[in-house]
Amino acid sequence: MINEPIAFRDQGDATVLHRFPKQPPLRAAIKDALAHVEVLLSRLESGVYCPADVRAHYEKTVRELYLKSQDEIGVLRDALELVELE
Repeated sequence: MINEPIAFRDQGDATVLHRFPKQPPLRAAIKDALAHVEVLLSRLESGVYCPADVRAHYEKTVRELYLKSQDEIGVLRDALELVELE
């Protein structure tokens, strides 16, 4: 999957707004993923809406997502350090 060419959905008259002439470097992909996870974590920290009837389930799910997001940030930062050492 990593080395497969990207199949764009624009066939015929449709156009894609962003088409990269080459694949982005690994460092850029890691930084992009890190930024997205940090945004998710900040949104979770600021609070999310939970319907009253399923609040207990939502609280458990949001807590697990929060913890996994913190773990992912650590892994991505470690990966970024490894890429920068190369």
